[in-house]
Amino acid sequence: MARLTIVGGRIVDVAGNRTGEPCSIVIDGGLIAAIRPVAPAEGEVIDATGRFVAPGLIDGHVHLAFDAGADPLGVVRRGDAAEIAALIRASARAALGAGVTTVRDLGAPLSAMLDARPPDPGPDVVFAGAAVTRPGGHLAALGGEVVDAAAARRLLERQIEAGARAIKVVVSGGGLTPGTRPDRAELPAAIVRAAVEVGRAHGVPVAAHAHASAAIRRAIDAGVATIEHLSFLDPSGRPGFDPELARRMRDRGIAAVPTAVGALRTAERYRSAGPVNEQDRHAIERLTFRGSLAGLLEAAGVEVIMGTDAGVIDTPFDSLHDELAVAVARGMSPVAALRSATSGAARGLGLLDRGRVAVGLRADLLVVDRDPLLDLATLRQPGAIVANGRLVRAAR
Repeated sequence: MARLTIVGGRIVDVAGNRTGEPCSIVIDGGLIAAIRPVAPAEGEVIDATGRFVAPGLIDGHVHLAFDAGADPLGVVRRGDAAEIAALIRASARAALGAGVTTVRDLGAPLSAMLDARPPDPGPDVVFAGAAVTRPGGHLAALGGEVVDAAAARRLLERQIEAGARAIKVVVSGGGLTPGTRPDRAELPAAIVRAAVEVGRAHGVPVAAHAHASAAIRRAIDAGVATIEHLSFLDPSGRPGFDPELARRMRDRGIAAVPTAVGALRTAERYRSAGPVNEQDRHAIERLTFRGSLAGLLEAAGVEVIMGTDAGVIDTPFDSLHDELAVAVARGMSPVAALRSATSGAARGLGLLDRGRVAVGLRADLLVVDRDPLLDLATLRQPGAIVANGRLVRAAR
C-alpha cells in the first residue's frame, strides 16, 4: 500500500469540538503514521491547503442487499446469488462515494455477503449476516429464522466463524414484513439473552431491532449493545417517548440508532400507496415520530449513533447526510450529530480504531472545503476521500 500524505489541511477534532492548525498527515499501511508541521512530502500527496480533514463517516445501520425501491427485499426474495452480490457491491460503492467509510450491515443473506467481496478501496463492511428472528418473523427472508435459543446459538456461531462482526436480533415485528406485529415483542427473551451471551463470548456487539416499548424493554434486560429504530409503541401501536426506558438505556450504556431518514421516506410512500404490513397499525404515525428521536434521546443522555436504514424504501446509500440534517433540524446539536457519525459511532459500535484523526488509527478521512463543526453540509461534497489509507477520490 503506497505512502500518502495530506498536506496543509486543518484536522477536525470532533470529540474535542475544535479545529487544529495546518499540518501534514502521513498515511502508511492503511494507518495514520504521523501528524507533523506542514512540510514538503514525497510520494502521493493530497494538497489540502485552506481546507479541513475530518474523520470518515460511519453509517450504523444499512442493508446493502436491499435495493431502496418500493419493494426493498425484492432482489433477496428472487434469490439470484449473483444479482444479490452485485447489488451489495454497488451499494457499498455508493456509500463510499458519499464519504461513508464504514457501514454496519444489519441484515443480508450470509452467503451473498461473503460472495460479494465489496470493492477495494471501499467502505469497511461490518456485517451481521442473517438477522435472528422467529419463524415467519420480520426479515425471515434473510435466512435467520430460529425456533429456540439453541438454534440461535448455532446460527450465530456459524456466522461469526464466517466473519460476521455484528449480531442482529429482531425483537419486534417490522413494517416491511406482513403478518408481523411492530407493536409486540415477538422474539422470546431466552433467544435474545442467548444472542447476547454468544456476542459477549466472541466480542461481537448485539443490535436489537425494536419498535414496541415491550421489545425495547426486553432488549435492555438482555444487555444488548444498541437498539435500532426505537419507535416506543404502546400495545395499540401508537408511538410515545418513554423517559424511563431512555434512562435505563443511558444507565446501562446502550446506544440508540433511530434511523429517521428511512422512516420519513417510507412514511411518504405509505401516504400514497398505503402500508406494506396490515398489522402495522398507525404506521405513518410510527414512522414520522422517529424524526424527533435523536434530539429526545440526546437530551435524555442516551448515546445516539447515526444510521439510515439505507436500502429500505426510497433510502439510497448516500442518505447519511440527510440523517444528520434531520437530527439537527429536530433538536440535536450539529456537533453532537457529527460525533454520532464519527467518534461517538466508533465508540458505540466497538470500532475503536477509527472515528478520529489521530496517529495509529485507521486512515479513513475526508478533505472538505469548510469546517464541518460549523457547517455539516460541507460533508456532502468531499474534495478527497481516503478509505483504509487508499485515495478514492482526488482532491479538486
